[in-house]
Formats: sequence, C-alpha cells, structure tokens
Amino acid sequence: MNALLNLFKKKSIVTVACVSILEETPEYLQKIVHLADYGKVVFIPIYTRSHWVASVLRIRSDGTPTLVYYDLAPSHQVRRDIDLVFLKKLNIEVKEQSIQRQERDSVDCGLYMFAVYEGIFFRSPIKDLKSKIRRLRDFLS
Repeated sequence: MNALLNLFKKKSIVTVACVSILEETPEYLQKIVHLADYGKVVFIPIYTRSHWVASVLRIRSDGTPTLVYYDLAPSHQVRRDIDLVFLKKLNIEVKEQSIQRQERDSVDCGLYMFAVYEGIFFRSPIKDLKSKIRRLRDFLS
C-alpha cells in the first residue's frame, strides 16, 4: 500500500477504490480516506445490498473529508449503510447528490454508476441518461 500511496503523491491522477462497504475493515476504509489527504479526488464505487452507488471523496479546504454519493435508485437501507460506515465509523460528512433516476426494475446500476463517473471525470453533465446507458451497453457487448 505504501508504494501505491507514493505513486499517488507524485501523479496528478484520480484514484479509485472499490468498496463492499459492509464487509470492509475500518483500517482498509481509513487507507482510502488517506488517499484523499494527498489532494486527490477519490472515486469510490460502493456496493451494498446488491446495488452499486457512485461516490466521490474529497478533502475540503478546511480539512474536512466529505463523501458525495449519487444513488440512481435511492433507498433508505442503502443510505443507512453509507451513513453507518462513512459518517458513524469514519466521521466523514456524507451528502447525497440528486441525479436522474435509473429505470425501475433495472439491473444496470453498474452501468448507471459508470455513466455518473464519466460525467464527473469529463465535467460534462449527462442530459439523457437512458441513451447514455444504451450506448454503454452497445459498447460493452
């Protein structure tokens, strides 16, 4: 992990960590938070309750870590899981960002999450999420 941290210190890159939040140890999660201490934006795909949620961790100018998450099919249980791990265990401010909803009964939450990250990375808001998902499906098949 130290070699990885040294690489992130030197490079101006976005870091990515994948978290099955109810199964990860607090020590592992703290290492992810530590990556943001180097001024990086950390993309954290969160997996909980058979559902993918996009989240971004940043350290504000006052030193406060903040996790913003984008849940395309919001539920109280997922919010409770995110609050339990990030707010209560790690003392990180948690904010839900409103975003277009994914289609009902869709199993494409991973594709929707990827589309959210693409929009954040390229700083281009997605205007038509459904057509974006169709293009991603075509690209991946």
